[in-house]
Amino acid sequence: FYIDSTPIWVTKCSHDGKYIATGSKKGIIKVFEVVNYEYKHYKDTYTKNQIMNYLCFVYEQPHLTLNEHLSDVIELSFSKHKPTYLLSASLDYNVILWDISLSQGNNFIHKYQHNDMVTSVSFSPNSPNVFVSGCLDHFIRIWTIGASQQPEYFNIKEKITAVAFFPGSDYLAIGAHNGKVIIYSI
Repeated sequence: FYIDSTPIWVTKCSHDGKYIATGSKKGIIKVFEVVNYEYKHYKDTYTKNQIMNYLCFVYEQPHLTLNEHLSDVIELSFSKHKPTYLLSASLDYNVILWDISLSQGNNFIHKYQHNDMVTSVSFSPNSPNVFVSGCLDHFIRIWTIGASQQPEYFNIKEKITAVAFFPGSDYLAIGAHNGKVIIYSI
């Protein structure tokens, strides 16, 4: 499907497979619902699960359009524990937490401000209310949703371009602009 002519910088799927989100230039996030289609003609030949593995579609019109960011959205992260929670990282120095299950216009939960462009964000696979953000100001920030809005942070002395948790652990891989990868235990 074709969305529009605005460049898309990031695409992520929710952990439950129900949504695809895109982040683009101009700060626009579009969330699409994934639709499973039961193809009845092959019902006698294949099992429903075999058919569903091959037939997965996305509604052409977005389920939601989120446009709170003032600059490009370059990273997204869905929560494993709360499948409708979505984080967006932007060049506007902010991370925004959204709840895509809420009605259009009421999806904004909180804005987390930074000192420079936010290049990466990732929900913790173990702690449902914890996420990290990486920024060009050299700091990794560890945020707790619903707690005081002051994060724990540490300086890696490099511009951060990527962060990702190891599956099922509290180890974090941090990518830097100079090609370094740093492994950190939260």
